[in-house]
Amino acid sequence: MQLFRSTINSLKFCQAYGNPLEILYHRLFYPKGDMRVVDRASKTHVRCKVAAYRMFGEVWHDQDYDIPRVPIRSGDVVVDIGGNHGFYSCYAARLGAKVLAFEPVPVLFQYLEKNVKENGLAERVVARCCGVSDRPGRMEMVLSDALGGGMNTIVGEFAERMKIEVSGKIQVMLTTFDDILAENRVDRVRICKLDCEGAEWMILKAMNADTAAKVDAFVIEYHWAGYDVKELVRHVLSWGTHQVSYAEDKYCQRMILRAVRTDLLTQEEASPAPDRSSLMGLTLAP
Repeated sequence: MQLFRSTINSLKFCQAYGNPLEILYHRLFYPKGDMRVVDRASKTHVRCKVAAYRMFGEVWHDQDYDIPRVPIRSGDVVVDIGGNHGFYSCYAARLGAKVLAFEPVPVLFQYLEKNVKENGLAERVVARCCGVSDRPGRMEMVLSDALGGGMNTIVGEFAERMKIEVSGKIQVMLTTFDDILAENRVDRVRICKLDCEGAEWMILKAMNADTAAKVDAFVIEYHWAGYDVKELVRHVLSWGTHQVSYAEDKYCQRMILRAVRTDLLTQEEASPAPDRSSLMGLTLAP
């Protein structure tokens, strides 16, 4: 049975990635280096730290951030908080969205900018080397090599509880969600994706119902070590604008929480989700 499962997983791996042997080679011989990852279907390619490549698969192949009844459509605005290497920014832009991406760590931000540019998506992605919190300013960020920088955090309690192996600390710039909307003159957001290692609660608790109503759906990787998840859910429900669910419709290795505007859920018909296989045929804006 174990051999059967391993065979199936290997076939899925080869089907999903355009360069499976290259990925395996770097994982085996250069686990602390960089490598190229290619999505076989769309030919989208990214440069990333070897330890971070699984996050590409979670976005592109497992589609952990997709939300039933709230597909990304051409022309939608998507906010990517915790942009990392730009995996989700490229994914949303490839579907036709205008993406506002935020990544506070300069090294990771350089990957994000390069991946967006090299995939011809620069016209659709506005990226800032900045974090998001409940107030603007500067704050200390704890850095870790884990997951290729995927566990960097501004929440000290999260770092302590998770026993993160710290590789350094830096000061990062922060903005707020309200300022993002104001500065970009945005009055409607299709998806706000939050994956910021414990800072999700800081961002959401600063939102009131009027701000939240401008967002069709939030998709959140929640982190119990950084805050009380029940308190976060209670706050989101207190807006009176969104319904909350946990990604029950699929198996997801990560802890995903969704908050979708109630009026979208009560519509008799929702726009169908885009066919994943059609990504190859999208025509990028000039």
